[in-house]
Amino acid sequence: MAGLYSHPMPSDDLREAFPHEAREVARLHRLVIRSCLPYLPELYTPEEDLWFFENRFFPEHRVWICGDDPIKGYCGFRER
Repeated sequence: MAGLYSHPMPSDDLREAFPHEAREVARLHRLVIRSCLPYLPELYTPEEDLWFFENRFFPEHRVWICGDDPIKGYCGFRER
């Protein structure tokens, strides 16, 4: 099938994240928000972002990341 999904990602590039990687995910999140959505107000400090990812996002989700050094993307899944 051609189009958006025609370029499969190597399976070794996508993996479940470790809790100690919350700092890098928080850094990436801030970078993407500031770069891609610069018109949004900055409501939280980098320290508050880190707290959220370490204490809420990672404990409540199965987090997957793409890439290593640096992480290029992430997503989190949680059960309802």
